[in-house]
Amino acid sequence: DVQSSGQVMVLEGFMDFLSLLMMKGNPESDICVLNSGANVRSALGYLSVHESVSMLLDNDAAGDRYTELITGSCPGSRCMDCRPSYSDYNDLNDLLLGHPGVRKPSCHQKAQDMNV
Repeated sequence: DVQSSGQVMVLEGFMDFLSLLMMKGNPESDICVLNSGANVRSALGYLSVHESVSMLLDNDAAGDRYTELITGSCPGSRCMDCRPSYSDYNDLNDLLLGHPGVRKPSCHQKAQDMNV
């Protein structure tokens, strides 16, 4: 039987989790790494048993949807959207690397950058 801390941090991907570890060390809360937006719904039961849910999601439309879904599905939890603390960055990895406003380039942009 796994003991819960009562708190959980939700991250979209493994790189964000590694960035969190680099910035904060080993957190004293539980961690939920989604690795895909498809996993949000399956994580809701796990998240909802925590007193506190800290959402460290991406600053994009998907992050907005996940934040709404988690907050609406965990009425007994104190849900915190932590994105305002890194609002100039796409995610925790960009914050760690110091790349404000970085967005993943489209395939078209990649081709232009490589002069293809």
